[in-house]
Amino acid sequence: MREVPDGHTDALQGSSAGDLERHPIDTGAVSGREVVGVSSQRRLKVTIRRDPEDRTAWLVNVVGTPGAHTFGRSLAEAKRHGVEVVALWFELEPDEFVIDWDIRLADLAGSVKQARAAMARAEVDRQRRDNAVRALMEAGISYRDIAELLGLSHQRVAQIAKAS
Repeated sequence: MREVPDGHTDALQGSSAGDLERHPIDTGAVSGREVVGVSSQRRLKVTIRRDPEDRTAWLVNVVGTPGAHTFGRSLAEAKRHGVEVVALWFELEPDEFVIDWDIRLADLAGSVKQARAAMARAEVDRQRRDNAVRALMEAGISYRDIAELLGLSHQRVAQIAKAS
């Protein structure tokens, strides 16, 4: 530690103590986060599971860090609290870390996977429908005829056409 003019010591030690004197703050130096391709974000895994005793609560645990846990009354609240726990526990700003969420649903996981897969298929089907509407429009077919061909309302065809 170095002694400063008022008689106290500062916390700078080793070679870094002189770095502030040699490299003032406004030198234009670029931090590691600003260098293209360099990521200083820390990755942490956080598990969330429903409380077996209180089905309205979600329990949050930072993997490999005993004592770093919290809860939330909703999944969204549990995630917000998880971010806060990581930030406080590791003394990081939220932009300095990335959380890999592991949401454990036990017997409900299968239903969630099926629903997500169905939603993905529905999105692909929506894109195919929209492409068909555009192709029929380019062929000069009216909104009402496109609607009749595809089983849509003419208003929906107009919405799709407007979004194109």
